[in-house]
Amino acid sequence: MKITIIGNCQSGALARVFRDYFSNVTVLRAIGVDVTPENSLSNAREALEAADVIVAQHIRDDYPLEFVRNGFLTTSFPGKVIFWPNHFFDGYAPEMAYIHDPEGRRHVLPGPLGDVHLRSLIYAYQNGFSRERATRFLNDPEFFIGNFSGVAERSLEELKRREAVCNVTISDHIESTFRHRRQFFTFNHPRTSVLYETATRLLSYLGVPRGPYRGDYIFEEDLSLVITPVPEPLYVENGMLFGNAPTYKGLALVERDGVLAPSDQAAYYSPSEMVDAFYDVYDRERERVMAFPLSLTYLMG
Repeated sequence: MKITIIGNCQSGALARVFRDYFSNVTVLRAIGVDVTPENSLSNAREALEAADVIVAQHIRDDYPLEFVRNGFLTTSFPGKVIFWPNHFFDGYAPEMAYIHDPEGRRHVLPGPLGDVHLRSLIYAYQNGFSRERATRFLNDPEFFIGNFSGVAERSLEELKRREAVCNVTISDHIESTFRHRRQFFTFNHPRTSVLYETATRLLSYLGVPRGPYRGDYIFEEDLSLVITPVPEPLYVENGMLFGNAPTYKGLALVERDGVLAPSDQAAYYSPSEMVDAFYDVYDRERERVMAFPLSLTYLMG
């Protein structure tokens, strides 16, 4: 069976799963949904037309990139489009955020975690916390329970709502496993084992034999560029049982033309080193960071 996959950053990782673990499937191409000049129907048409099945994430019909929209795909390629959910789960790191510019463009202020920022740390910076106090604040019970208590359940309910329009689901798998094994590195970067489960469900839906499951697979993790520990108050509240070392995986910072930005080199930070790295970036971009709306439900006194 020849398939073409459409989706966000998860599409390439899902393609890797099919290529590495399912010999009866040929992935023609993984097409991202990023809006770029190179990402066009003319460049994607061959892979879409040649596929027996197009496996697409559900993209709304007002999305700027027309050819990845649900309506366009089902009209242009009738009978060969099936939908898989955009995998996300906020239960491990609900404080993650992107800092936008005033025009709404995303990912404009990178730091030691790439494009990802932590609302707890932004809150600390905006409120003038010292670096030492900000480090302690990364696990502050009042802040995390006040703002994020019950977030795992709410996130699962939102995923169930969104995947209701898809041909396969994944929320039940996440719900039954997230306490025992960390299943996401960031809110939208699942482990490869989760995508493997999705792949098996897609094949089952298509009626393609998937072969016996092997529990000894050593999966390559394509989406593990950034990993943060689960804040301790949420780890305890949810009864999580996996290891939760207080180490942040991100990128080393380098200075280029007076700008402090992440390099391509992976780096591991202790909590205090992470705070120092972010504060160094924020001190140079103070106006933008101070203007960032945290949108928190609970503001500490």
